[in-house]
Amino acid sequence: MNRHVLTPLPEFEGCEIAVGWDRWSGTFFGFVLDRSASDGRNPWMLSVGEQPCEIRDAARLVAAVRPYAMIPVGLVDELEREREQAGEEPGVPGDAGSIVRGF
Repeated sequence: MNRHVLTPLPEFEGCEIAVGWDRWSGTFFGFVLDRSASDGRNPWMLSVGEQPCEIRDAARLVAAVRPYAMIPVGLVDELEREREQAGEEPGVPGDAGSIVRGF
């Protein structure tokens, strides 16, 4: 799995934003986590790519996080290159490489 931490836009300062490719799930993933959430508020503002093979197009992933983060030039191409280098063999859902989030 690779991961790129992105810089939040000013209105989302305090959020953690990351994108990447998870070979074992066969999907790109991305999330926006509000680190300032308190008082029982759900800190997950966005979480995509949780299901196997959910997002196969890096441009679609970047479009999902664009409202929250500054997008570096060439990120889509870099993500696609990393997917090609890592391989695209999805794991079996529920195996050790799968990501499971219970929120």
